[in-house]
Amino acid sequence: MEHIKKKMQAMKLDKENALDDMYEGSYGDYLQLCYASQKAGRKHLLDQLGPRLEPEGEDQPTKPEEKIRLDSRRKYQPEDPLFSDYGSDLDEEDEYLKRRGDLSAVDEKTAMSEAISAVHLNSATIIKMAIIGAELQNIVKKSVIKAEAEVSALQKRIRQLEDELESTETRLTEATAKLEEASKAADESDRTLHRFSHQNGVKASSMTHFDVSIQTVLLMCPHSNFQSDSFTPFNRFTYECLHYTLGIALTKWTLVVYPEKRLVLICIPSRRTLETRQNLEDDRIVRLTNLVRNTTVAATEAKNKYEEVDFNSTVKIIPKSKEMFFWAGRKVLENRTIADEERINQLEEQLKESTFMAEDADRKYDEAARKLTITEVELERAESRLEAAESRMRELQSIVHDTAGRLKSLEHQELQCLCPLSFLLLSKITELEEELRIVGNNVKSLEISEQEAAQREEAYEENIRDLTERLKAATKQRKQYESRLAELTTKLTEAEDRAQESERLVNTLQADADRLEGNSLLNYRNPLLHAERRAKEASQLEAVRQSDLCKLEDELVAEKEKYKALSEELDSTYAELTGN
Repeated sequence: MEHIKKKMQAMKLDKENALDDMYEGSYGDYLQLCYASQKAGRKHLLDQLGPRLEPEGEDQPTKPEEKIRLDSRRKYQPEDPLFSDYGSDLDEEDEYLKRRGDLSAVDEKTAMSEAISAVHLNSATIIKMAIIGAELQNIVKKSVIKAEAEVSALQKRIRQLEDELESTETRLTEATAKLEEASKAADESDRTLHRFSHQNGVKASSMTHFDVSIQTVLLMCPHSNFQSDSFTPFNRFTYECLHYTLGIALTKWTLVVYPEKRLVLICIPSRRTLETRQNLEDDRIVRLTNLVRNTTVAATEAKNKYEEVDFNSTVKIIPKSKEMFFWAGRKVLENRTIADEERINQLEEQLKESTFMAEDADRKYDEAARKLTITEVELERAESRLEAAESRMRELQSIVHDTAGRLKSLEHQELQCLCPLSFLLLSKITELEEELRIVGNNVKSLEISEQEAAQREEAYEENIRDLTERLKAATKQRKQYESRLAELTTKLTEAEDRAQESERLVNTLQADADRLEGNSLLNYRNPLLHAERRAKEASQLEAVRQSDLCKLEDELVAEKEKYKALSEELDSTYAELTGN
């Protein structure tokens, strides 16, 4: 493949050299034709269109006449060369410059032809002009592509910002909805707080009414008492009514010993303690009223519990059961205190939850506002960048338009210069392209054949590896068969020896039997029977050994057949490996 690539590179170089040679040769022929056609009219050229002064690579004028002519013609022609390669060592241009320097007359007929001939440059200049045009086109295309990429990136960024703005607006609406819900919850909490304050006032009024009732009972019955161990049926009934009506657990007792040595239940000392505790709880409730702003659950349970206790309608104060009534009032106050504590704890938890929800809503609202401001700033920046990109794109479009006009003018000039040579160049290029196509097809066919050869080589290598493995396995199996054959041969020889020994034993037994037959049957009956039994056993042993011998012979024949098949397979494998 490397020599094929080198050959392709050499062919490309040959093609380029041939194109250059053809271009230079055709251009030289064309110049010769132009010079031959214009030779008659070169005597009357304009003196103002004198030779191009001081071309690059030329010697400076040395004669006085040439210096005077140079000074007199500086105002008509610029000193800078048109191209860097103008004035190269070409014989046609040197002769043309010398002839042009000698001419001083003006002829209107030959002025245009002289101007046209002055435009004709060497091949390197034309190639450089083409390279410059191609570079300008590439620069313009790259600028346009870059501007389009910037515009697309800005549009994509604007779309992203719009999406972010929409998502931020949705989040803002959600935050405002949550804020409205929180405000509604706060209003409802205020209403609940007012209701709770009203219920607290009702509770305080009921407590004052209860205190007044207790004081009235104490004034009416200052020495009433009852024994703890003797309940009358009426007292028992009153006790059960208080127990089931008020729903309290009778666990705490206040015992007082009177001079008559009777245990009496009195609730006066406990009532003062409960009143102080209730005052503390009332103060605590007053402090919490300023904080309970966001609670949402109504205090219906407390209301139901408070409505259960109606001292004036459920219990009639009996003078004889003063101590029981005091004990029931104390239990009621204790239960109310416990219920108030539970309710206060619930309200505190609800206050914490509502405060946390309000703070979360405020935080989300602040975050949404911050993101909204950031998005607005980014949107403004993106709009400014988009405006700058649009202005830049308009500038690039104007530059592209100007460059396209220039390129069209250059192409028109090139077409005017290269029209006589186009047919020759096209024919030569088509021929070279055809040759290159043929060579490329040949290279492709060679590559395909090389790939096929590589595939065949891989297949052959795989086949060789397979056959080698098979040969190794067959050799190993052959060794196993040989060892098995040797074992069977030894077994066969042993069996033959045993058979011969059995035959000898049978012969000896037969001889003993014949010998014993000649004796008397009465005297030698038992030995004869013993000999017959031994003969039967010997015949049975011989039959068994004969069957073993037959089996061994069959196994030997089978092993020989396997060995023969293995030998044939080894021979065929060897033949495949050697290629015979």
